Amino acid sequence: TYCRRVPQVPLFAFSSVCLKNTHDRREYVMHIDNEAYRKLAHAGIALSFAVVGPLAGPYITALLGALMLFVFVVGRRLRFLTPLYHVPRVSTGEIYFSIGVIVTALLFLDTHTLSFVVGMLALAIADPLAALIGTKFGTHTYRAWGDKKSIEGSMTCAIAAGGILVFAGAPLWLAYGGGLLLAVVEAYTPRGGDNVLLPLVAGLLIALV
Repeated sequence: TYCRRVPQVPLFAFSSVCLKNTHDRREYVMHIDNEAYRKLAHAGIALSFAVVGPLAGPYITALLGALMLFVFVVGRRLRFLTPLYHVPRVSTGEIYFSIGVIVTALLFLDTHTLSFVVGMLALAIADPLAALIGTKFGTHTYRAWGDKKSIEGSMTCAIAAGGILVFAGAPLWLAYGGGLLLAVVEAYTPRGGDNVLLPLVAGLLIALV
């Protein structure tokens, strides 16, 4: 219908513009879908560990994390589970995610179970929300290690992380100071390494309470 309204434009030229716009939109939608799938998968796995970890104990939980690490490494090698790592930036987030689970379990589950749970909730809620809100609504952008970030995504991470810390019993000053710290960690740790640092820093903040 729109093409009929612009007879002054040569049909082949207008068709190429239409096709390019369709291709660009498809690539954008695929990027959104992949990012959403990846973050929702991370959220579901982290929530599962938050429930299973205190029941299974540190060594079984670490073993499950190691098994997950093996699956992700093989998945990269054999090119399956591609939505978990096919993103338009250099990232090994799923590898670091597994390492984060292992290290957090071994560090906290024996002595401070709540720290482990809070760390997993930071991975399950604060990090995915930051990525999804930033991707969908982020208009005020900045660069961190070459990756494009947004103020909207970072503020979402700070608020969500602060809420988790409040829920875990941290005083407000520590919770939202910690939330800002976790937002900085999420933004400025390159190549998915925040999946290790976020649960560790969140767990240490709760251990201070």
